[in-house]
Amino acid sequence: MLQTTKSARVETLRREMAVLEAPMRRAGQGHVCFGIEAVDRAAGGGLALGRMHEVNGRAAWSFAVLMAGRAQGAILWCARVRHDHGLYPPGLTALGCDPRRLVMAECSSGTDVLWAAEEGLRSGAVGAVVLEGERALDLTAARRLQLAAEEGGALGLMVSPGLEALFPAASTRWCLEPLEGRRFELEMTRNRNGLSGTWRLPSTFLSSSGLTRGSRMANAELGPRVKPEADIEREDSAERDGGIREFPRQVVGL
Repeated sequence: MLQTTKSARVETLRREMAVLEAPMRRAGQGHVCFGIEAVDRAAGGGLALGRMHEVNGRAAWSFAVLMAGRAQGAILWCARVRHDHGLYPPGLTALGCDPRRLVMAECSSGTDVLWAAEEGLRSGAVGAVVLEGERALDLTAARRLQLAAEEGGALGLMVSPGLEALFPAASTRWCLEPLEGRRFELEMTRNRNGLSGTWRLPSTFLSSSGLTRGSRMANAELGPRVKPEADIEREDSAERDGGIREFPRQVVGL
């Protein structure tokens, strides 16, 4: 009787875990959308789940927070231990990301950072894994991360504020740079589906108040060139008042 009760409890726990983890196990199924028609169309629907993507540029941190925040589930952020800066909770909130979803993995070495990211991607227990890049990965390390992402089904992001490509096997690669007038230039420099592009975006692209305004930012059209350019110009007064504040990276006690 006791053995039957234990078996029933174990089976119940297994069913509950399967329900919780199922949405994140479907590697390659689903996307995290930008909410901008032209960008999502060029990217094949957005950032594919179960894949590794790379972002660089001066606004790379904001890009990573914004897109990871749109994935379902917890966010695992893997980085080297630093005492001078970190993620700033009010800045996360301004980008539509609840700081309570964030799990920080602060590691003493680059090897440990890669290990934490790989385990997080494979676990199926998180919706997104953000990896702070410090140096270019070799093909073996990049392949291991990609296979882990496919197995767990999470969104994988490698982020670097520089302009150098660090992840050779990225499904997509992006560069986000601030422009004058509180605008941003988003460039997709790599896309396994073939298309790439450059878009100029209003400040609301990186503000929580602009997350529901995708229809207002759907004016960009892809041209016939392999690398089209689209300039999204229309911003009403409400959008201009709701721009992003580029957040400082401060220590967060999680």
